[in-house]
Amino acid sequence: MKIKAVLFDIDNTLYNTKALVVNSRRNAVKAMIEAGLDVNVEDALKKLSEIVRKYGPNYDQHYDRLLEVYDIPSNPRIIAAGIIAYHTTKVAYLVPYSDTTPTLLKLVSRNIKLGVVTDGIPAKQWEKLIRLGLQHFFDVVIISEEYNTQKPDEKLFKEAVKKLSLKPSEVMMVGDRVDKDISGANKAGLTSVQVLYPEVDEKPPEKKLEYPDYVIGRLSELLDLI
Repeated sequence: MKIKAVLFDIDNTLYNTKALVVNSRRNAVKAMIEAGLDVNVEDALKKLSEIVRKYGPNYDQHYDRLLEVYDIPSNPRIIAAGIIAYHTTKVAYLVPYSDTTPTLLKLVSRNIKLGVVTDGIPAKQWEKLIRLGLQHFFDVVIISEEYNTQKPDEKLFKEAVKKLSLKPSEVMMVGDRVDKDISGANKAGLTSVQVLYPEVDEKPPEKKLEYPDYVIGRLSELLDLI
């Protein structure tokens, strides 16, 4: 297998997104309670998760909707407390997995081109890469909103391959989700690799296209595949 480039998802692939979300939401709710929101922490976390599922992670009024659920009038102090606590915690948890940077460095030393294919809002995804200190590693960054679609649309993966001036057979895609990363990579003709960190609970493959070519437990195992 002659791989000349490796594409990566960002969330739960380059860093622990699950830990960031869980701790950021908890600290946000605690801060809102300290600011005057008289609710139970666990109940509020459950309701907040339901709100995020309903409106999506990029919605900017999650905490306004949380107050509405409890029939509490809009309170800028409480909402601001939640926002600040969330973002303060988020920054603290935006650190790469321990083997992310060493693995990227070794791939570059082997003249392997690197790229990103990710869903999300461009500014937010670039913020993650910059805060992680990884932005300079990548020759191409494909963010779904810029193409008016989402993974597993093969268009995103093919665009990355095109920008790298390579063939699909020469490119590997690494991600955690079989329904997004693996399915899309397989449809585009790439070599697919699912990375499954112990703390990330991803659903197993259900369709033929969701089965990865390889499964690894950490990014450093890529070095034995290439």
